[in-house]
Amino acid sequence: MAAIKDNPYRGKQDGNVHYENLKAKCDKYFDDCANHLPKPRKPTRPGLCLALGVTVEGLARMEAGKVAYGQFVKKAIEEALLRIRDDLEQRIDNMAIFSLKQAHYGGYSDKQAETGGGLTIQVQVTGVDGKTAQELGK
Repeated sequence: MAAIKDNPYRGKQDGNVHYENLKAKCDKYFDDCANHLPKPRKPTRPGLCLALGVTVEGLARMEAGKVAYGQFVKKAIEEALLRIRDDLEQRIDNMAIFSLKQAHYGGYSDKQAETGGGLTIQVQVTGVDGKTAQELGK
């Protein structure tokens, strides 16, 4: 059962208590990053995995709600990942820009994605007697 090993928050607790415990662990990770010496660390997705004691795949399952108390775990993980993404969006360094282009941090792009084709619009103007604009111009 890999899910039990990858998700230490599995248990028989009330879902809200489960959410609060997981949120507290996430908050501790962000506090540890902010108070890291000699200088603060930037919070990351892999860092969150390490702080929670889960694998990247385990975090993905938690984010998708595919674990015990899924909706509560999902909410706590989504909030933590939004904090990481918000931090990235506030920064202007190259690493933040590169990170935001990754799918799990937002998947932003430098240019508009192509849709595969143009749009053609055909307009026909008719006059008073039902004549088209071409016929009126003759």
